[in-house]
Amino acid sequence: MLAERKGLKFKLIAGSIITIVVTTSVTTAILLYLFQHHADYITTFLIVAAFFYVLFGLIVVLFISTIMVQPVISLTRKVHEVREGNFEVEIENKSASDEMGELFVGFNTMVKDLKASISALREEKEKAERYSKELYDSKSKLEAIFDGISDGIMVIDRDFRIIAANPFFEKIMVHPESELKGHHCYEMCHDGGYLCRGCSAMATFETGKYLSNIRTIVDKAGNKRYMEVHNFPLRNENGEVEQIIEYVKEVTGVIRAQEKLEQSKRLAEIGELAAKVAHEVRNPLNAIEGAAHYLMNEFTTNETVQTFSTVIRDQVARLSKVTADLLNYAKPMKADLVPAGVIPVVQRSLNVVKPQLDAKGINVHLSLTEDLPPVLIDPAQLEQAIINVLANAVDAMKDCGNLTMETKSITSPSFGIEEGVQAVRTVTAARC
Repeated sequence: MLAERKGLKFKLIAGSIITIVVTTSVTTAILLYLFQHHADYITTFLIVAAFFYVLFGLIVVLFISTIMVQPVISLTRKVHEVREGNFEVEIENKSASDEMGELFVGFNTMVKDLKASISALREEKEKAERYSKELYDSKSKLEAIFDGISDGIMVIDRDFRIIAANPFFEKIMVHPESELKGHHCYEMCHDGGYLCRGCSAMATFETGKYLSNIRTIVDKAGNKRYMEVHNFPLRNENGEVEQIIEYVKEVTGVIRAQEKLEQSKRLAEIGELAAKVAHEVRNPLNAIEGAAHYLMNEFTTNETVQTFSTVIRDQVARLSKVTADLLNYAKPMKADLVPAGVIPVVQRSLNVVKPQLDAKGINVHLSLTEDLPPVLIDPAQLEQAIINVLANAVDAMKDCGNLTMETKSITSPSFGIEEGVQAVRTVTAARC
């Protein structure tokens, strides 16, 4: 109980009472003594006593005020310093047993805690700023990847509304991002108010699994395009599929290449079959041709046998040519390129076809450039190509026609194989 009474309030009251009692007792004793021995000066003594009481009261009040107010002023100054950001302040505690001492202890403790809290907040702020910068850098990288990927990417929610789309997806949809965002994906795909048939995004929302498929779209030009669609689920903190990343890759070129490859395989199989058929037909044709020659030699005087034998021989020759052409086309073509001149190849080709030209009385006019430079060619295949062109020209011409052949050098920086073939066909012309 005594310890609890040692506070500032107890000290103030006890000190005031003791001071009043002591002062009053001493003053009263002095006044009584003076009244007994100097009764003539009672008025003067009373005035002096009153003045003393007033002066002493003022001194006591000022002293008590100094004791009570000075610590408060000091505390106020320290609080102002803390407010200015100085957390190194500390109040010296001279009276730890009273309320003011407890206040000083609490203030010092508060400043230390506040300093620790401010330090912790600064560290957290620095961490937050560092994480924010890292997050911004990651976001920038993801946006660069998102926008830079040469395939279509879009994010859709459970209502099939487009949340985001990259530039390539805008090209696929033929809509700017401002028109894509917030709209249903199926509205952008086919301008309809219904889901696409076999929508893999809906299946991903239902199953929560990655799914993919191939979809066919028709662009505004009427061209069929093939898209490979991949759907990746995005889950929330509860593990529910909240959004879907749809990755769209155009595989039209791959599909076309596969179709051409399949077509090439079928053509190769047809070529093999044609070669087998031609090979199997050749032997019976030789037998039929031999039989026709036998009949023609055996029945030389029979005009009917001679006529039909001639027909048989001509048709056999025609079929033999067809089978030979089939066998030639079925052979794998591999060019054996060597530097050579074109004019000797043209002349050899003309010599091969010359009997047919003479039979029809076709005149050949040559315009050959003698200073043609050597080029990389396969002489045998080029010769066969020219022979075929000349044979087609002879078949298309009437009797007594004119055939003009011309060679010249064509200078072109992008002269390729296809242009070379076109040049051969152009310089070799037939006119009747």
